[in-house]
Amino acid sequence: MPEIKNFKKALRIIGIVLFIYILSRVNWPEFLEIFKEINVFYFLLGILLIIPSIFLRALRWRELVNSTGARISKKTLIAIFVKGLFLGVITPGKLGEFYRAKYLAQTTDVSLDKALFTVVFDKITELFVAAFLGILAILALSYFFDVNILLMGVILVPIVALGIYFMAKRGHSQKLLKFFLQIFLFDFLKKKAEVFFNGFFEEAKSLTKILIIKLFYYELLLYFLMVFVFFFMALSLGINIPLWYLCAMVPLVSIIAAIPISILGLGTREATFIFLFSLINLSLDQAVALSFLIMIWSIFSGLPGFILIYFPFKILK
Repeated sequence: MPEIKNFKKALRIIGIVLFIYILSRVNWPEFLEIFKEINVFYFLLGILLIIPSIFLRALRWRELVNSTGARISKKTLIAIFVKGLFLGVITPGKLGEFYRAKYLAQTTDVSLDKALFTVVFDKITELFVAAFLGILAILALSYFFDVNILLMGVILVPIVALGIYFMAKRGHSQKLLKFFLQIFLFDFLKKKAEVFFNGFFEEAKSLTKILIIKLFYYELLLYFLMVFVFFFMALSLGINIPLWYLCAMVPLVSIIAAIPISILGLGTREATFIFLFSLINLSLDQAVALSFLIMIWSIFSGLPGFILIYFPFKILK
C-alpha cells in the first residue's frame, strides 16, 4: 500500500530532524570535556555486559524456536540471532530483527510463518514487559517529581491492556494485531502476509503458560542487566544517578528509542534522556553524553552479527 510506505518514510525523517536540533543545543566544549574525563574501567564493564545480554536474549528466543519443533543447534541459533541483532541496530525501531525469521526458515525445516511467529512473539514479550515497567516508572516519577506525563501513560496502558487481552484470548485479537504488523513488516514478509497471520495465531494458541512465564522471566533478567549497563556508563562519565532512578529510566528510554522513526533511536533517545535528566537537575550535555554511550553500546552489540554477515565463517549445526 503506497499510503503505508509514504507514512513510514515520513516517520523516519522525524528522528533525524530531532537529533540535529538537539545537537544544535549542545555546548560542545562542555560536552567534549565530559568525554575527556571518561573512566575507561567503568565503560569497559558496561561493554562487557553485551555478552550476557546477547546470551539471555538468544536463550529467550530459543524457548520459542524449540516450541515449533525446530531442529537447530545452539551455536547456529546464536549465529542467526546475532545477525538479526545487527540488522536491528541499523534499521528504524530495530525492525531488521525480523530477518531472524528468514534465516531460521532457510536453516531449518521450519516454515517462514512459524519462524516469523517466534520473532514477533519475542518482540511482543519485550514490548509488553517494557510497557508494564514503564507504567510503574511513570507512577514513580509522577509521585516524586509531580510532573504531568499523562501522554506516556495513555500510550503505555493500551499496550499492556492489549498484551493481557492477547495472552488471555489469543484467538480473538487477530484483526487488531494484524493492523499493526502490516505497518511494520518488511516487504519480503508481506508477500506471504496472509499465510503468516493464519500460522501466527495458530502457533499463539499452542503456547503454554509455563513458556510465557519463562519468556517474561528472561525479559526481567535483561531489564536488570540493562539497569547496570546504564549504571556503569553513567559512572564512566562521572554522573551520579540513583539506582532506583535508573530503574525508572530504562523502560522509558527503551520504549521511546524503539519507535521506528530513526536508526539507532537517534533523536528520540536523546530527547528522553534530556527530559529525565532535567528532573534531577542534570544538564543537557550530560544527558546527550550518556545517550551517546548507550548508542555505542548498541552498536557494539551488533558487531558479532556484522562479522557473521560480511565475513562469514562455518557455523556447525
